[in-house]
Amino acid sequence: MAASLLERLKKVEMPHPLVILFGIVLFAAAATYVLPGGEYQRVEKDGRQVAVAGSYQRVPHRPQGLPELALVPFSGMMEAAEILVLLFIIGGAFNIIKDTGALSAGIHKAALSLKGREAFLIPVLMSLFGLAGGIFGMYEEVLPFVGVVVPMAVAIGYDSITGVCIVYLGTVLGFCGAFFNPFTVGIAQGVAGLPLFSGLGYRLIVWTAMVGTGIVYTMLYAARVRKNPASSAVYESDKAIRSGYLAAGEGGGFALDGRRKVILLVLAAGFAALPVGVISWHWGIKELAGLFFALGILSGGLGGKSLNAVVESFVAGARDMMGAALLIGV
Repeated sequence: MAASLLERLKKVEMPHPLVILFGIVLFAAAATYVLPGGEYQRVEKDGRQVAVAGSYQRVPHRPQGLPELALVPFSGMMEAAEILVLLFIIGGAFNIIKDTGALSAGIHKAALSLKGREAFLIPVLMSLFGLAGGIFGMYEEVLPFVGVVVPMAVAIGYDSITGVCIVYLGTVLGFCGAFFNPFTVGIAQGVAGLPLFSGLGYRLIVWTAMVGTGIVYTMLYAARVRKNPASSAVYESDKAIRSGYLAAGEGGGFALDGRRKVILLVLAAGFAALPVGVISWHWGIKELAGLFFALGILSGGLGGKSLNAVVESFVAGARDMMGAALLIGV
């Protein structure tokens, strides 16, 4: 009985993420017919709108029907326009770099150098991303690192979920347990009238517990996938990464020659400039988009690509990001 139930559950098709999100939107719309309306007064502080404590008041009920639901994707994309543009530019830029063969050759070389020490990659990188979230308040800014860490995770025997966890789970947990984040801790303590960054010891314990838990979870999951790759929920979709990056690096003409080393150095310089720009020059989404657009174009030129080839690679990479853009918009 239990075995047959398990078999039936295995055959249940997982809904597409867009289906899940639209279901949540429908549930939220239905809730507007039941839950009372209310709002806080908000004031601008340090360039951000913050709620005024004790200012909550009821407002007239405004149920959301089908006309409002039809506007949800459009409204969401308008609000996330900067992120969507950044996503398209990162997708295009990384596709240009990928087509030069530099990423494939570099990832293959890194996979060989990490042989036997793969497990160290997870705690080291997740700690770094956790610090980026906990100290600098980085969040969307780590999106470009996914394009490098995910193929590397697949190359050393893990899967793309492991790669995403390394980047985003580390960053998000570090952000949630932040101890020096000026955008959360700094503003909140200022509003509350507390000494700036007081209670540091307690927040360090919280940060360590949260990021440490994420590292342990990711390592356990990664070990299971490495032992049985077919158990990964993204095993089939990861085949594209294996064929696109790893096969090329193993003998598809993508040797790590001088030209590709220069491209990787330029890419490394761009990644090094990212936190410096965010912290020292207060870069936003616009500057990050400009940085990766320039990296993509420059890499295409260094790789000996024609202008038409660079543009075609960019468009193809941006097109591949459409699914993620729709998810963000909804």
